[in-house]
Order: sequence, then C-alpha cells, then structure tokens
Amino acid sequence: MRLWNKHEELERYNSLEALATSSVKNYCIDILRRKKHMIIEDNGNHNSVPDSGLSPEEALENSEASLILNSIIKKLPELYREIITMKDIDGLSYEEIVEITGQNVNTLRVNLSRARKLIRDEFKKYRYEYTGNIRSSR
Repeated sequence: MRLWNKHEELERYNSLEALATSSVKNYCIDILRRKKHMIIEDNGNHNSVPDSGLSPEEALENSEASLILNSIIKKLPELYREIITMKDIDGLSYEEIVEITGQNVNTLRVNLSRARKLIRDEFKKYRYEYTGNIRSSR
C-alpha cells in the first residue's frame, strides 16, 4: 500500500526493488515497536502501556516534544523531510538512502545536516517562545 500511495513519485527513485525492500523492512520494524509496548491482560484485552519508567510529568514533556518535532518535520521542504524520515525515524543507512534517492552520499550528508539544523533551530525557537510565554503570564 505504501508503494501504491507513492505511485506518482516512483519514477524519481533509482531502484524500485530497494525502495520496496526498505518499505517492507520499515513496516516490520514499526510492527515490532508497537508490539513491544503492548501487554496482554488476563481477559485478553490489549492495552498500550508506555514502558519508559518516566514520571507522568516527564512522559507528558516527551509527548509534547514529540508532537512539536513531528510538526516541525512536516513543515520541512520535501527532500529534507524524506531524508530525516528515512535516516532518523526509519533507521535506514546512508547506503540505503542513496539507493532510494539517487543522491551522492556527500550531498545526502549535507542535506541531512541542513535538515537537522532547521529542526534544531525551529525547536529552540519554539522552546524559547513557550518559555517566554510562561514567564510573561506569571
């Protein structure tokens, strides 16, 4: 389904086989990650339970930070968003990303660095604005 949904973008990939393989691998990893956080109660119900050992306040902060980062990533230029997703979220290697995107490995590293810098700058700006708003409301 993921490949079908990307049917308009497929011609820009050098190897559809590599893309399909990476997509399947990432889908399997996603399933394993989800199962890691599931417990089965005696009555057979599945409940999602965080396995972090964090306090509720820390868990909330992490959750909020995650939402902010996802929002920032969604606003990135498409190339940066795809590279960040493949490298930092899906866990692909540089070689796998090069195969999928057709970029030179050095270009990939530069683009990844720029994407991370944009994310870092936007996150810092958000944190500054958020902290500033709290101070001004006291």
